[in-house]
Amino acid sequence: MAALDPGYSGDRVLAHHLVTVNGPTAELLKLLKDRAETVFVSSVTGSSNVVVESRLRTEAELQLFLEYLRGLPRVQRVKTNRYLRVVKGFFVAEYRGDITLDERDRQIVDLLQTDGRMNYRTIANKVNLSPSAVRARVNRMVEANVIRISAVEERGVINSQIAIGLGISLCGPLDPVLEFLRGRPEVDFATTCSGSFDLIVTVTAATPRVIFDFLEALRATGLVGEISSWLHINTAKEDYARSLREA
Repeated sequence: MAALDPGYSGDRVLAHHLVTVNGPTAELLKLLKDRAETVFVSSVTGSSNVVVESRLRTEAELQLFLEYLRGLPRVQRVKTNRYLRVVKGFFVAEYRGDITLDERDRQIVDLLQTDGRMNYRTIANKVNLSPSAVRARVNRMVEANVIRISAVEERGVINSQIAIGLGISLCGPLDPVLEFLRGRPEVDFATTCSGSFDLIVTVTAATPRVIFDFLEALRATGLVGEISSWLHINTAKEDYARSLREA
């Protein structure tokens, strides 16, 4: 699939929410899945029950979303961390405002958001361009960090892979830990943040042993003070394809 950079779409406030619920989570998952502000919603184990990632345009919108979260039935607590810099993941926010898209570009992005594997000839037929012109436009948008095209595998124990989230507090410098995380294939997502943690990381693997070995290697850096973790049980929403029409 193709995902639009949050900076291009105007979503400059990215946040992670750990939600504690008194009772079943199914109703909450459904409500949050349907919200335009959410790009990721998952039921998890641990001290919290649901993880939510939100993308918003302003601090005021974040405040309104937090009030909405806290007002939902059975919600007892919401712990929020603001993303500062996404350093690894399906989408790393890197757009810096140096490209303008025309209507053909927008049509191409819409098609790729529907099917990121759509070939250039098929796209060309739909937007009335040559395949080479489509290729040039896609390359231009990728190089400018407006879009990223990648496969996204479903997380959670009921899907095809184990995924755990980590909230990391550091007791040493940040850069060596970032270098460690970038080099580990188990790391699906990593971001620096402000709030309860210094880093939030998602680790995916086929077996618990792989995750155990990763955690041992992370602790062996000597730079990690505390690690909180949550296991993704059921991912209800993972949709980073924010439409250009919403931008």
